[in-house]
Amino acid sequence: MHIRPLEEADRLAAAAIRVRPDVAPYLGVSAQRRPETCLADLRKGHVLGAFRDGQMVAVAQLRPSSRMRMRHVASVDLYCGAEGIDEAEALAAHLVYICDHWLQLWKLELAADPEAPWLEAAHKAGFELEQTRRSRRWRAGESRDELLLGWVQSGLRIATPTSASPLPPRLPKRPITLRPAVPDDAERFATLHHEDSVLRGTLQTPLRNADTWRGMLGGDQTAASLVAEIDGRLVGSGALFAPGGPAHQTGVIGLSVETASQGCGAGTAIMRELIRIGRDDLGLRRIELEVDAENVGARGLYAKLGFVEEGLRRQGSWRIDGYASAISMAIVYRS
Repeated sequence: MHIRPLEEADRLAAAAIRVRPDVAPYLGVSAQRRPETCLADLRKGHVLGAFRDGQMVAVAQLRPSSRMRMRHVASVDLYCGAEGIDEAEALAAHLVYICDHWLQLWKLELAADPEAPWLEAAHKAGFELEQTRRSRRWRAGESRDELLLGWVQSGLRIATPTSASPLPPRLPKRPITLRPAVPDDAERFATLHHEDSVLRGTLQTPLRNADTWRGMLGGDQTAASLVAEIDGRLVGSGALFAPGGPAHQTGVIGLSVETASQGCGAGTAIMRELIRIGRDDLGLRRIELEVDAENVGARGLYAKLGFVEEGLRRQGSWRIDGYASAISMAIVYRS
């Protein structure tokens, strides 16, 4: 067996493995797809192949995160036919070795179908189950769960536990107005996302200025983007991202509420409307989010709205002095 990075001439063979009838269903890819149409995906990140007697039998793809607070994380795709299971295990172990010794990648994440033939190979290479994401895949005409496996480098610095996110005090109820976010909200968005409590509970950074937010708010990156106002003042924002597609009817929600207004009901109002949009307007079968594992107040709010905890994403983002874990939660409407 020989493992090496793929050359351009190798990519078509890798794509042919990807669309094999015994491989494609576990990747959410049609087995009727022509290999040539997969080449763009195989040019993202770093791709390795395992070869036996000169023939490629397993493929692994490493894609480092582009998010500034997740630069230590990379996602992994691993796939092979039944004859390449041993090679898939060697590939996964090789990626762990490379990251452990030569790269500043301290966490690897692999999302997989629970029945994928190469799943055990990842387990043997040191990947551990972190989450069971309900109804997140589509195979054989049915929605299926998705597993998230993670490998974390030993000795990774863990963020100091904080007591800064207890249940917020209940504030007097005041009328809350919801409306779509617009580019003119950019100055307020920049201020809101400089607050420590907001940064701690999201993956935002304090580097985005008003011009950056203005461009984002004027684009079409979200399925819905809302703000909450009290007495005409913007106190919170939320967005629903929905990649769409028949194989991935999943929405992702992000929420931010200024420190002084946490506990006034603004977050609840935004969440209820985003959930309604995802369920009724977009027909999503799953809406998901992540929350800092120590954010008791937010976890309680999401649970009241119907979200169920699905697992712990270990040391997935940087926070103040170390790497913090997050709880994944989701609502599933139909299976």
